[in-house]
Amino acid sequence: MNLAFAAQTGWGKTYVSHSYIEQNAADYDVTIVLDYKDEYSGLVETGYLKRMTAPRGSENITPKTWQGLVTGVPGLQIVRHGMTDEQWQQLLANLIVGLEQMDLSVFLVLDEAHRFAPQSGSYPEEISTLATTYHGDGFGVCWMFQRFAKLDKDVLSCCTASMLGGFQTTNDIDQLDTIEYDADVHLETRTRVPHLPDDLLVDGEPLALRRWLDNDEKTIGSEWIYTDGKSTQRLDSRNFEMESRHYGSDRKQIKHPF
Repeated sequence: MNLAFAAQTGWGKTYVSHSYIEQNAADYDVTIVLDYKDEYSGLVETGYLKRMTAPRGSENITPKTWQGLVTGVPGLQIVRHGMTDEQWQQLLANLIVGLEQMDLSVFLVLDEAHRFAPQSGSYPEEISTLATTYHGDGFGVCWMFQRFAKLDKDVLSCCTASMLGGFQTTNDIDQLDTIEYDADVHLETRTRVPHLPDDLLVDGEPLALRRWLDNDEKTIGSEWIYTDGKSTQRLDSRNFEMESRHYGSDRKQIKHPF
């Protein structure tokens, strides 16, 4: 499964993704988070992941070496440290090749996914193949991003499910084939969106997605819409439970914490 996981900055995307990782860890042989800003340390503390820092030069780690690094561990938090986007892409490309050669099911979380597959510019073929092919070969891939205009359309077209929060604009959201409702429900500037389907109403009211803040203007809860083309659900992250602390055919399916 390819899951498009997106919301604007401050909507609680990283917090909710922690729940996804905990929910899926037991169903995959290994969980790997490519962490662009070092925000998943809480999952290391609770034993879901082992921390690995990736400085410049890590792009040269060979697929065979990656196989050794992932063997025997429940998961890895790979933290980018000073690498350029091109180096970060090559690291992922080598990792993909190594994983694909192993008899493993893999839950792969790509933080700031547009860095790996930008809409403008090139990137390694292995990353394209991850989206188009490997998701049917034991890979569950979560593509996390903030703006649809930044992520390659070819990757978006391969996403068979989506978990979407609020946005300042819904430009390009229609690139996801799973969206069959009025995308204005995701607009932060809206309060009501007429003609929403019954599954997305709140006590019968056609409300836009909401976010709750504390007195310090920090997000303490937010609403999301999950859809996979078969079902659509409106979700409140305040109902999600997790252990970890949030710091800053034969296809493997991705389970959801709801």
